Amino acid sequence: MRVLIVVHQLPPRHLAGTEIYSLRLAHALKDLGHTVALACSDDSGSTSTGRISMGVLESVPVYWIGVDRVASSCRESVFPPNTRGSLARVASQFAPDIIHIQHLRWLGLHALEGISGIRLVGTLHDHWALCARDGQLLTRDGVPCEGPDPSRCAACLVGYQFGLSPLEARVRRVLGRVGISHSGAIGRGLRRLGLWRRGTLQAQRGPESIDLESRDAAFLDYSRRVDRWIAPSEHVAASHRAFGFDATKIVVVPHGVDGDAGANHVPREGGPLRVAYLGTVAPQKGVHVLIEAARRLPPDLIRLAVHGRMDLRPEYASSLVAGGLPRDVTLHGTFAPGDAASILRHADVVVVPSIWPENHPLAVAEALAARVPVVASNLGGIPELIVDGCNGRLVPPNDPGALADVLHELAKDTAHLLRLKAGIISPMSFKDHAKRVVLAYDMGEEP
Repeated sequence: MRVLIVVHQLPPRHLAGTEIYSLRLAHALKDLGHTVALACSDDSGSTSTGRISMGVLESVPVYWIGVDRVASSCRESVFPPNTRGSLARVASQFAPDIIHIQHLRWLGLHALEGISGIRLVGTLHDHWALCARDGQLLTRDGVPCEGPDPSRCAACLVGYQFGLSPLEARVRRVLGRVGISHSGAIGRGLRRLGLWRRGTLQAQRGPESIDLESRDAAFLDYSRRVDRWIAPSEHVAASHRAFGFDATKIVVVPHGVDGDAGANHVPREGGPLRVAYLGTVAPQKGVHVLIEAARRLPPDLIRLAVHGRMDLRPEYASSLVAGGLPRDVTLHGTFAPGDAASILRHADVVVVPSIWPENHPLAVAEALAARVPVVASNLGGIPELIVDGCNGRLVPPNDPGALADVLHELAKDTAHLLRLKAGIISPMSFKDHAKRVVLAYDMGEEP
């Protein structure tokens, strides 16, 4: 079987859950004997906007589709300029039997125009179809949203930037060509000088309800084009069924993850409780909640290590340290996916303090595979992975006091921590996950 995996971005642009998953799936499918290629947006300037170039990433062929990420309106964020039919052009070169869509952000829904006779499969990694604010179902104030409603969403999106301005896109390309990060000191300096301007009249007033109704209709049309939807959690499956996706097309297949079942774990020998956070340092991930919880604990009770990329939202990362970090908290910055196992070997507990309804967090699955108990927010798909008091603890989201209380309890009660560890059942292996994905390709995995 020839499989084209479509993802919105790939390293070195940004490495997050969807991108890690896409690369792992490509390798797993190759190991199962299938022929695999990736298709991805490229805004580095290496590929001209609207053009396609070829490359190789971790031994997997990649079709890079040039984009500029310019979007001054809600409609342009769904149908960006210059990408219409781009995946049909890739398909004419690769001739896939399956196009497996992980995400179409930056490529747009009309990238599929012109495709016929090829089975389309999509994985629901987030709520992009339901929420124009990064698919996070969070309000402007960072509160979980009840779901899409055109009038309510229009008010929520006032001031929201759907994409880059033409000037910002040009600046990013120039910086990229000379090897300078747009999110680094020079990029921040250009923004302060007003040379990098994102504001538009549309963003200041927000989209009209009619724009959002059109957006909803476009995603429902898109949902009907896809032959099978794979949902990593029942939570995300239910939200899309409620939105209008055909329930008979949706199958729940939890993500797989490989771990060493706690091999070589360094046991705690007295001292502080070793707490680890693994993930992007961004507002929706709730890192500020975790740090505030640590601030409320007695000195030397825990030792918190925060591992994750900090330059995706540099202003947020800077705000975490602006007031001074507790002495028991260390920000380690970016880590390679292969380093997760080493981090987990030296952790007594992993905390996932998300304030948005996560789908199937990779950090939770990796921790359980390493037999490390998890303390996590009780929302989204997380309760499908964590049973409170069995393999971890669930806490209310955005509640540093409740999180501090649980960490205090675990630091003081070693027996409780050991009971949680004993209650862990390893998640599905990635190889078994890939086999279930292939069943979904063949329509053999029934909803």
